[in-house]
Amino acid sequence: MQIDERKQKILATVIRLYSADGEPVGSGLLSEYLDLQLSTATLRNEMAALTKLGLLMQPHTSAGRVPSMHGYRYYADYLMSFEPLASKDKQLIDEIFTYLDYELERLLQGAAAAFSEITGYTAMVSSPRQPDFGIVHFDVLQVGRYTVALVGVSQNGAVFMRVANARESLTADDITFLSVFLNTQMTYLSSKDITQDKITALARKLGARAQALLPVLSCAVGLLGELHDPHVYVESLENLLDYRDLDVSLRGIIALFGDKRVLENIITQGGPEDIQILFGEELPAYYLPGFCLLSAQYAAGGGKFGAVALAGPSRMQHTKLIPLLKYFTEKLGQAVAGGGKKE
Repeated sequence: MQIDERKQKILATVIRLYSADGEPVGSGLLSEYLDLQLSTATLRNEMAALTKLGLLMQPHTSAGRVPSMHGYRYYADYLMSFEPLASKDKQLIDEIFTYLDYELERLLQGAAAAFSEITGYTAMVSSPRQPDFGIVHFDVLQVGRYTVALVGVSQNGAVFMRVANARESLTADDITFLSVFLNTQMTYLSSKDITQDKITALARKLGARAQALLPVLSCAVGLLGELHDPHVYVESLENLLDYRDLDVSLRGIIALFGDKRVLENIITQGGPEDIQILFGEELPAYYLPGFCLLSAQYAAGGGKFGAVALAGPSRMQHTKLIPLLKYFTEKLGQAVAGGGKKE
């Protein structure tokens, strides 16, 4: 759909005004901010035409207009523009990345918290996709007579831990054997390698202590599975409660954030250079009127990518947020790849 230049300016101005306070925009208010010499009657006619085209909506008979999802999509695809990132915002983001903890899990969680604080929206950061990654080193730490803490370090430096309870009392020889066994038999395996036949073969190699040590083997298998689960760090979900235009979708939004696999798939769509704007009516498996996800991918090195995303109402101020998102994503990629922190 293409509309004439006058309608484009009216649509863009309605979106800008509605984004500011969430109130329907009438012809009187519109005339104050629009750089066109038009009467309020003409503006009403133009807004009515945009409503017939499905780009605006009229919540009540006597109310002004608000953008529809199609109006937002038209604006995002054809009309949106934004200024370069302000130097003070760039300096703030640079400063944030000097104090974040660079252990991967803490880095991603800290980045999500920092980005939420900067923007005031719900922020998400996903770990780099790593379908072929494995554990490069296991540590077996005895923490009780029957209990061990199993620690695995992945190929990108992430640390995973699980606790296993053996079926019999563990000896120092058991701990030494398990450490050697796991580091010789289960390192650099991907989840695709862990078939039932593979598990059976590994169990046989436990020898005479197999029955006692099987729970530890099962724990190591679970650790490998966890490595390939999607990890999405979400911060300040409660910020979504501040927007009454999300009330109708709140139950569905909570369900979406509880489904980390779907959430990760959504925010990692698109290419590495793309800024993705998805409105709630466009989401796969969920229909969330008034909701919006803004996301971009970061390059984590080695051909791996993760994502940074913001969640809020459709009227979130995309033109201000996109420069922030682009620069923050770039800095996070440098940090994850190991080139971002100055000592």
